[in-house]
Amino acid sequence: MIRSFLYVPGDRPSMLAKAPTRGADMLILDLEDAVAPSAKVSARLTIQEAIPELEAGGARLCVRVNSEQDDQEADLAALSGAGIQTLVIPKATSQAIENVTERCKRMGFLSVELVALIESAQGLWEVLSIARHPRVTGLAIGEEDLAADLGVDYQGDPVLWHPVRSRLVWAAAAAELPGPNGPVWTAIRDLDGLRKSTLHLKRCGFSSRSAIHPAQVPVINEVFTPSQEELETARLLVDTYDQALAEGRGAILDDQGKMVDEAVVRRARILIN
Repeated sequence: MIRSFLYVPGDRPSMLAKAPTRGADMLILDLEDAVAPSAKVSARLTIQEAIPELEAGGARLCVRVNSEQDDQEADLAALSGAGIQTLVIPKATSQAIENVTERCKRMGFLSVELVALIESAQGLWEVLSIARHPRVTGLAIGEEDLAADLGVDYQGDPVLWHPVRSRLVWAAAAAELPGPNGPVWTAIRDLDGLRKSTLHLKRCGFSSRSAIHPAQVPVINEVFTPSQEELETARLLVDTYDQALAEGRGAILDDQGKMVDEAVVRRARILIN
């Protein structure tokens, strides 16, 4: 289960070396926004050199490549022999996913998986076809870029963002992908706000969130980790319902007098599995 992703700037060797100790389930080695244009070349070399040591230490890695064609070509060329299995594709659209898939074939990435980062109106409109692409194994949302492209000023308001976020959740479910990866929380010191926001994302159907600072990782992991009480309640519900099925009953009442049928139990089965 991947609960948390941690962005690590590709041009910061010291950060890359420490990243596996930060507790994130997966590291995103970043060649895009976190790296200045003047540092792109050195960042590629730094990541290329860091990957073997990070993987040897057991870290789970992916790389966010650039969206612009020339930079993306250079990114893929640098990574072609590094053994990276997952790429994060910013500004994802149907055409962008097709383009990077073709480039990956030419570069020898024959089994690469893609995480589509939805950051534009076009990507949001096409999100279901993006999610159903055979190379795409996950969706993520980049709300800063998306807000700018949509011309909205939601400022993290969960009510205003809800229709947009739900569209990704629906697409992921329809394509049988995990729940989407949530947006970064830019107020680094506001961990209480991060927790509240992440709980809301979890209730909406997101299954993970990206962090831009190591201090955010424990909060995200905590929210997306089922508590022992939640697991025990789910197991009891499943066991009770399965016993009812064996007795020929398709619906039961729980301890609070609420009706329970297969639709209700399905969520419990997913939780414990």
